[in-house]
Amino acid sequence: MTIGQLTRVCGAKRETVRYYEDIGLLDTPTKNSSGYRVYSTDTIDRLMFIRRAKELGFTLNEIHTLIQLSTGEINRCSEVQKFVTDKVSRIRGQIKHLQGLEVALGGLLTQCALSDRIIDCPALDSLISDGNKIDIPEA
Repeated sequence: MTIGQLTRVCGAKRETVRYYEDIGLLDTPTKNSSGYRVYSTDTIDRLMFIRRAKELGFTLNEIHTLIQLSTGEINRCSEVQKFVTDKVSRIRGQIKHLQGLEVALGGLLTQCALSDRIIDCPALDSLISDGNKIDIPEA
């Protein structure tokens, strides 16, 4: 199939397909006698895999690792489980960090309610002054 057909089936853009080829997420397609790239149906599966992995929050580097795990000589489910477990752990850290940001910003909003003059804005003072440390958990 051509790149146009592939992009219609998968809902991807041509630039995205070519970028994925450039970074090694997709195999370089063969070319027909006219010089057009010819994609196999396996490319559809790979593109859909990439899309679903991105929806789950995996980065392109992480997706590359998942592809390597699935196509490597030693492809054990336990390796994938460890990889996904590590991702979940990182996401939990990000959630904790975001919750800390929410609390800190909520505190700034509470301070804003105390003053209506920009010159006396406690929220801006907290951001400017080193003395007013805003406590935010690390990601």
